[in-house]
Amino acid sequence: LHNHLARNTGFYGTHRPTHIDPTAEVDPAASIAATDVCVGPRTVIGPHVSIRGRCQIGADVVLHPGVVLGGRGFQTTRFPDRVLDMTHAGGIRIGDGVVVHSNAVVASGVFHDDTTIGDDCRVGNLAFVSHSVKIGRRSFIGHLAVVNGGVSVGDDAWVGPGSTIRDRVTIGAGARISLGTTVIEDVQPGQQMTGSVGVTHRRYLRHV
Repeated sequence: LHNHLARNTGFYGTHRPTHIDPTAEVDPAASIAATDVCVGPRTVIGPHVSIRGRCQIGADVVLHPGVVLGGRGFQTTRFPDRVLDMTHAGGIRIGDGVVVHSNAVVASGVFHDDTTIGDDCRVGNLAFVSHSVKIGRRSFIGHLAVVNGGVSVGDDAWVGPGSTIRDRVTIGAGARISLGTTVIEDVQPGQQMTGSVGVTHRRYLRHV
């Protein structure tokens, strides 16, 4: 039903022509959808950047080469005989002064929600920010980090390189996630989380 509504009706909103501010700098090798994209003033879009879906980009944003806005994640519905991929009908909102480094991917929201990256954030090379994630102002998402769907990251947080945040957890304001850390529960404001050890699942659950 969701896929039908997203693809064949206006349930998730109607399409509007893309608008790019005259002061924005767009590399000729970038690919920007003809509808539903808004690019703010003085934004710089590098070569081979791909922007798809409902995407609002603020002022003074820098998108380095190979960035994908409007990527897709593994949102699926399973049937006995097949797997059905869910259409990403939501959007993306990129605040002012954000810098997204090369080959990072930001996925659109799935339903009526947006994936949001707050003002003055930094997203590292090859990072993945999944659907419906909310990242507060001035936060850092390190190189190769994975932030799974529905995560909320507060202002001034640091998510270290190579770390993985499980879905639907909250990272408090000013929290620090050390490099390579796997986060499976909420992190309090100002708290630091460290460590990732691979053991059998049952042993790990007993340890926790």
